[in-house]
Amino acid sequence: MHDDAPNRDLIVRAEDLILRLREVRSARIYTDEEGRITEIHVVAETERAPKLIARDVETCLKAALGISVDYRKIGVVVMEPRKETSGGEGAARDPAPPEPAPASADQTAEEPVDLRELLAEAGEAPSLEPARAGSAEEGSALEFLEEDARVRFRSIGVTIEGERVEVEVKLEKSGLVVTGVGSDVRRGGSHAAAAAAAALAAVGELVDESVHLCLDGVAETAVAGRPTVCVVVSVVRGREAARFAGCALAGDDRSESAALAVLDALNRPLGRWKLRREIHYRIT
Repeated sequence: MHDDAPNRDLIVRAEDLILRLREVRSARIYTDEEGRITEIHVVAETERAPKLIARDVETCLKAALGISVDYRKIGVVVMEPRKETSGGEGAARDPAPPEPAPASADQTAEEPVDLRELLAEAGEAPSLEPARAGSAEEGSALEFLEEDARVRFRSIGVTIEGERVEVEVKLEKSGLVVTGVGSDVRRGGSHAAAAAAAALAAVGELVDESVHLCLDGVAETAVAGRPTVCVVVSVVRGREAARFAGCALAGDDRSESAALAVLDALNRPLGRWKLRREIHYRIT
């Protein structure tokens, strides 16, 4: 039942556990009326990426308390650590009795937190060796970053008025939902072109730089004997112009397949563009 709706006592223990993470300064867990976790807000003073702090929170809650939280519900505000200077405020705060030396920036990046030590302090059995090792490996970190960067298909709606068809597509990026609308003349029951245009418009809502997206064409073809919807998208970014192609196996709904083909074409270049309304912020 922990994964579904943890009780209030467990929520308090979870907040206390997050506060024990190195560099975390405050933590607050929000729940809905049924007790399910809706958001986790964390403030950390660190030079590490917010995504790494979010992964630490996700891992320790799952391992210590059995609480599963989607990392997209974890919002991390990162404050820059104060710089230590030879004659300034940093030197004055250095205590005379030597304390254990803090980890260097490089060491912190490699070993963000010792979860076994943290769980022992919380009175829990340190039984998550596989999970801890996985989060420290480079391959796992890259997989986490790629997962966070992808735009996902949420839903599609079709409205038909006379000879016109209008398609609305909703996409999601890191918990942010955007909507795009495309319209076209009715073409024998297939609304693939309007759906592709709607998906392209939704992607445009995410981009926070001068990028022009144009749908060059939509076609249905057969690949290995399977019906497939293919799209070609032109992208003009500053002085650069490029074309991207994407495809998706055609299911019962060709409109949805066309929207997925647009995401197949643009998910990779999207990782290099500046996107709007990011869920992580850096305060300097």
